[in-house]
Amino acid sequence: MDTDLVDDILGVPASPQRKARNRKLPIPLDGDRRLVRRPVRRNFHNAMRTSKAVDALDGLPASGETWHTIMSGAYDSFDLVDAMLEHAAPSNIGNLCLATLGFNATNARRLIALMDEGRVKRCAMITSTYYEADHKEADVCYQLSQELPRRGGWYLATRSHAKIIAAAFEDGRHFVIESSANLRSCRNLEQFAISHDAGLFEFHQSWMEEV
Repeated sequence: MDTDLVDDILGVPASPQRKARNRKLPIPLDGDRRLVRRPVRRNFHNAMRTSKAVDALDGLPASGETWHTIMSGAYDSFDLVDAMLEHAAPSNIGNLCLATLGFNATNARRLIALMDEGRVKRCAMITSTYYEADHKEADVCYQLSQELPRRGGWYLATRSHAKIIAAAFEDGRHFVIESSANLRSCRNLEQFAISHDAGLFEFHQSWMEEV
C-alpha cells in the first residue's frame, strides 16, 4: 500500500523534503519580497574568507592542467569565484555556470554584486529541489530566481547533487572547479579539482542548459 496514502489517512504530516522528492513539477517559490541589509562586520569577515581562498588557489592552472586541492573549511566553495577573478585580473567572467545542492544568502548577495560590478557578465545556476523545499531558504531561492534572469542568466531547482563552478573568462580562458563542497559555508574536509579546459567547460555548460 502507498505509505503516503496511509500517512494521509492517519493524519501524519509529510515532510517538505519528501514532498519535494516525489513532485514531478518544480516547487513554487513563496519567498518574501524584501531587501535585507547586513552588518558591515559580516562583509569584512567574508572578505577575509575570500583572501584565504585566493591564497589557497595560489594562481591558476595552465592550459590542459588540473590541480587537486583539499579544503579545510577556512572559506566557502563560492569564494573560489572571487579567487579566480583575483588571479585572472583584469579579465572578467563572461559566462558562469554553477551547480550546487544548496547556497546561502551571503553568497547570493555576493553573486549579484559581482554581476552588477561587471565582474561576472552572465550566470546560470542549478540548485536542488531538496534545498528549495526548506522554508528557511525560500528568500534566497526567490531572490536568485528573480535577479539572475534580470541579468541575462537563469536559475533552476531540480533533482541535482552536482557541485560545479564553470567559468568562461573574457580573455578566452576556461576554468572548471569540480568539488565535493556545496557553494555555501561548510566545516568539513572537502576536495576540489580545478582544470583549465575549454572542452570541460563546454561539457558542463551543455548538460546544464539541457536540464
